[in-house]
Amino acid sequence: MCVSKSGGKHRLRRFALEITAYWSTVLEGDLAAAQFALGECAAAAEACRVPQLRRVVDLLLTTRALSEGRLDDASAGIERMRESTHLADGLGRVWIYCTALLAEATNDLGVFTRLVSSADLSMIDRLAPGQATGAIACSAALAGRTGMPDVARLLLSRLT
Repeated sequence: MCVSKSGGKHRLRRFALEITAYWSTVLEGDLAAAQFALGECAAAAEACRVPQLRRVVDLLLTTRALSEGRLDDASAGIERMRESTHLADGLGRVWIYCTALLAEATNDLGVFTRLVSSADLSMIDRLAPGQATGAIACSAALAGRTGMPDVARLLLSRLT
């Protein structure tokens, strides 16, 4: 638990620095350094004891697993996220994106079905118009691909 306000701010700053180091090393293509930085992110998130920061680390681990073709690890991470109560707004959108990537990688329509039937698609209403159009099109494509044409039509009707 963060003992004092200044201690809590210090831990949050540490997390921000570690996540910046992670993305910098990923962009540089230094995957060994990125893996190290990801471990440091996890340690900083644990020190803060902020559930949303732990979910950020979980999503980073899931995206790494997806990019490296470790689909079982990605699937396990996505399932942990689905069960989380700390997956709001941007984290929820990343979870949906990871789920869609896993479904495409595995060509598993069951994954698409779970996504379309369980995801909170009301977040589309909170997006900027350009983002909302893309989210509606993607969600409608997922619905159509899972044999849910009524849901796809309902989503696409929001574009008119």
